[in-house]
Amino acid sequence: MPIIVTNKTYIDMFGTSRTFYKGNAGDNQRVTFRLRESISVSSSATVNLQLNIPAYEITWLGGNFEDEGFRAGDLILLQIYDNTGALVNSYFANVNYVTGNTFGISTLLGWYDQSAGDSIVIGVVSRAREGARLSLNHVQNGSIGNELSLIDGEATQATFDLTGSSPFPATKVSYQSGQFYWDASMVLVSTSGIYRYYDLTIDVINSGIYDQAWFTSANCLKLYAKISWQSLLGEPYANEATIISDDADTGWFDEPYNIGAIDATLIQGITTPIAYDQVTTAQVVIDSASLQYGFGFAYIPQDDTYYKSQFDDQSTLTGMQFTTVPVGVSSGFPLPNGGTMYFQVTGATQVGTVWTFDLEFTPDAAYTNFMTAKPEFDRLFYVWAKMGNLNLLLYSDQLQETPVLGGIIPMRAEDFTDHSENYIGSPSIAETTYSANVEDDLAFYGAFQLTDNEIIDSFTAKLRAYNNVTGESFDLQSAFFSFAAIPQVAGKYILNESTTLWAQFDANSVKREALLRLNPTYDATGLYGVEIYFPFLYRWEYWLDQLNADADFYPNDQTKDYVPYGNQIPWRLEVRLELLRDGVLWWKDYQVRIKDYDSDPTIDQTIQLYVHSTNQPVNVIVEGEIMRVECTHTLNDGTFWTPNVWGMITIEPKESAPRYWCSTEVPFDGNALNPLTPVTGNLCTKTFPNFNQVKLTCLFDPTIVNLQNGVKFTSKIKGCSTSVRPKFKYTTYGAIKETTSGGYKEMS
Repeated sequence: MPIIVTNKTYIDMFGTSRTFYKGNAGDNQRVTFRLRESISVSSSATVNLQLNIPAYEITWLGGNFEDEGFRAGDLILLQIYDNTGALVNSYFANVNYVTGNTFGISTLLGWYDQSAGDSIVIGVVSRAREGARLSLNHVQNGSIGNELSLIDGEATQATFDLTGSSPFPATKVSYQSGQFYWDASMVLVSTSGIYRYYDLTIDVINSGIYDQAWFTSANCLKLYAKISWQSLLGEPYANEATIISDDADTGWFDEPYNIGAIDATLIQGITTPIAYDQVTTAQVVIDSASLQYGFGFAYIPQDDTYYKSQFDDQSTLTGMQFTTVPVGVSSGFPLPNGGTMYFQVTGATQVGTVWTFDLEFTPDAAYTNFMTAKPEFDRLFYVWAKMGNLNLLLYSDQLQETPVLGGIIPMRAEDFTDHSENYIGSPSIAETTYSANVEDDLAFYGAFQLTDNEIIDSFTAKLRAYNNVTGESFDLQSAFFSFAAIPQVAGKYILNESTTLWAQFDANSVKREALLRLNPTYDATGLYGVEIYFPFLYRWEYWLDQLNADADFYPNDQTKDYVPYGNQIPWRLEVRLELLRDGVLWWKDYQVRIKDYDSDPTIDQTIQLYVHSTNQPVNVIVEGEIMRVECTHTLNDGTFWTPNVWGMITIEPKESAPRYWCSTEVPFDGNALNPLTPVTGNLCTKTFPNFNQVKLTCLFDPTIVNLQNGVKFTSKIKGCSTSVRPKFKYTTYGAIKETTSGGYKEMS
């Protein structure tokens, strides 16, 4: 009787259990098959067992006792049932000999009457099958498949010795390069009469990362498992085969399995080249409503003599980290020389459905040595993120060597702009250093020249923390621009590049994207002008990890509160520019200063809520009512505000995202999820109740905010004060009257 598969369970990395195989390229899966094993035969309408009484000999017409696994010396149980299925007789006997379709038994205490509709079951009770060989493969849907790998044609196999004690581990044999790393074990769950029940558990990685064509059209990869059972351990003949080859639902990178729906979008992949000889930090942005995510990576060898027909599995050959839920530092499988790439998610921030992940890759010395020995074209590296139904390919490029250092980039223009300077470009008066408060959104603008016909590899702008004593640093944010796919026309790269950095900012803010583009203002003979616009945010979220922060900040300050990174001597914050010219790195650094909340003691601030419809002041949020938020900023040192001050009101659920603003400078973009809206027009209202006071006012809709944990309001005021009392005309509401050209009306 064949071995019966009574149950199938597939568990993915998130713990989801299914009765079928569902996963994407690079995902691991734990598969358990419940197997009912026996050495037995049952009579039926098609299975005819005949008895030779004088010889105590049984013949299986059309069958083979040896192939089934019966052997001389076995103790068997004979069970006879009548035509109603009731057991009417059973007894034990020994098998004296087995020859093909015939065996002789030691005892005969009854037989079945086939003509009356009776039946008989004969099974071995003295032992189980003693060994098994497992062949594992990934094959395409729609075919039964076989054990020969699509990667290199090898059969990935392991054996089980079932004569010892349960559990029974797998012993891998021959080449393993037909699959990525896998492991297996068998457990004897129970025994019932002639039947033994086993759980065969296999940990397997989807092997499809090499070739997208394996997933084209309606095709995808499924799991193929063949278990060849040995009646006696090591027998090379008469092995009973069990084949499991059910169709699956799997996909390649950027595919929502085979038949899923796209529920994740990659906004920004890894734009910084990953180095094989030093630490690389990167940031990725993904839009997905999923709350579960994982990451994986692998070296993709190009030399088939390296990765085909090898005793190592593909996980070792590629140094792979299969898709893993990140917890602290993880690592890929060690390469054949022992080299390891370490990986860490140093930050994960969710704003609405937009996730921002900070990643860090750290190769050890052996990994560097391995890649150094490879030619430049054979360092292809994949990094992916699992969000929703997809494994999004974040990086598909060659690992890079750290370039040699050149010198300082000669800049032609440089400036920092704040929230109120909602434009791209440099004003007439430039600032090359800057101080701002936590939560401020800023930008650096710079211009420089490139030489006609020179080879440029890349340009990077980043915000980093830098130790000016030891030279240590760690990146907080970066924008990378590769020149590899940008054409040169008449010796000039046609630059018009952008990358989204702050997708959660209002759509009308120019500080959402970093830009690298041509600026003909700085063209000269043999030279052409280029400008960089790099926005960044002084982050404040002390509850979010920034685990790549230096040990000087361990453990409490390894967060996304940037204040300690700029205020703890000898650390400071810098904007760093890096221009990679034909393998030589040129750079320029700019120090920026960060101040905490309420850093100016000359300003007193109050925030008051009102029920807008009744003008009633309240100390709590009234649910279901539109509120009005009034933030008053008072100078307490005897000076007066000048009319060009600006500000904003912000709100966020406590210790959580998203954060929204209503600004006096950046027009409201109509975002229906923003609970802060102008009272009138598109800007936050700015009034002057007194010459030393500025009041910011906006509306607040509590129905679109999660109030479960409360909310945090903040308000900021920026600009100048003067010891001279200004003389301007005011409306009855306290606002300064403006001229038709946008200036302020002065009293005569």
